[in-house]
Amino acid sequence: MKTKEVKSLMILPLFVLLLVVIGCGISGPPANVSPTMTSSPQESAPTTPVETVEVNGYIEEIKGVRVLRVWGSHQEMGYAQGYLLADDLAELFGHHLFDTMFANLPREWTYERVLGLMEQYILWPEGYREEMEAMVRGVEAALGELPQITHERIEAGSVTMNADMIALLNAHTDLLDLPRDCCSFAAWGAVTGDGYTRVGGNQQGQRGPLHDYVLLMVRQPDYGLSTACSNTVGSLTCMRGMNETGVAEMPQGAETPWVTVDGPCYAGMHARLVLEAQAAGPDLASRVAEMFEEYPRCGSSVFLFAQGTSSWDNPQPDQVALVIEHDYTGVTVRLPSHNRLHGNPLTEAIVATNHFLQREISPSARTTRESDRRYDAMVAALQEGVTDLADMQRVLIACDKGGVAQQSVYVEPDAMTIHVAFRPSADAPHSPAQTPASFTWKELFMPLEDLVDK
Repeated sequence: MKTKEVKSLMILPLFVLLLVVIGCGISGPPANVSPTMTSSPQESAPTTPVETVEVNGYIEEIKGVRVLRVWGSHQEMGYAQGYLLADDLAELFGHHLFDTMFANLPREWTYERVLGLMEQYILWPEGYREEMEAMVRGVEAALGELPQITHERIEAGSVTMNADMIALLNAHTDLLDLPRDCCSFAAWGAVTGDGYTRVGGNQQGQRGPLHDYVLLMVRQPDYGLSTACSNTVGSLTCMRGMNETGVAEMPQGAETPWVTVDGPCYAGMHARLVLEAQAAGPDLASRVAEMFEEYPRCGSSVFLFAQGTSSWDNPQPDQVALVIEHDYTGVTVRLPSHNRLHGNPLTEAIVATNHFLQREISPSARTTRESDRRYDAMVAALQEGVTDLADMQRVLIACDKGGVAQQSVYVEPDAMTIHVAFRPSADAPHSPAQTPASFTWKELFMPLEDLVDK
């Protein structure tokens, strides 16, 4: 981490706090953005016992992958996740997350102090705080009572599981300045032979407790588009996946100069916000950019979005895929026509690593050199063509650094198919060479639709 002058030294220890729970998404401290009308999370009151309500969801293992299906409102989906994953959440908070988060934190830093910092800066989109609170009620209904979390860093010695814990779990990527070496790409047209779009992305980085709680999460909200995404227990966003119209999303970390905080900003729910609201279409790039501008991100991030070429007639290269650079300077859209500025000769493919044309980053920085290596390796692999899943794996294998990836996800929007491969065990790293499990949209959503119809 580079040393830069900041006005508020209290932020520094927090970046050490969560080093191992982050995947590839990284960000600097909350950026200089104006306060919004949405209030910051309120302090959670102790949860009172509630009667069990109908659970809008179910979980099962399919092809070796845990699949969680939920539907309804934010509250109904949150309750279902809490109820169905109650044991996982209790284990995650009770035995893993606290020890990991506080391992390198100065001893005077307590859980309450960290929450205060989060509540000072982090905003949540409409419905998300309610979803977290409903998740806690679901845990309570499933277990009969909420788990008591005991740790030496809790000022009172212990605290009942609450929505603040889930908020911290979901906000940690917005309070970090830690690079992660992730890769993603999209290809179509002549590069794929049949013209159809193929998208892939992986997540690399240190091992941490969240990576032991991965699953495929299928959501059918009553207010927006359905999504299927790789995810972790307790997560509110979408890690890698697509929506029912074939819009696919893959995230990256990013690095920008260290900045101070002048106002609150939004937790990184942007992937889910976009997928639930934006259908495929020729103007996707402008619509996605507007959503990022509506929800100022706390730190820097890079997102790749792509869609199927069969969504409309005569698609142009700059309409199929885009990369969003989002940092304290604002939102910048990168299109396939910008490829040549970054050493990519392909007009029907786009690649993203941690710095895709990132502004104000030193060319000599280690993270940039490594990001360049991964970028160039994927470009070279794409020039050989990407006609099937094996080719998609080959592109990510070119990016991988010796099997350190935590997961790999591949999406074929025209075929409405998603392939996922997670780290096989807590002790073994994942490699993109691992054979993924494949799911069609019909497989994922037909059982859910039958239940919702009833």
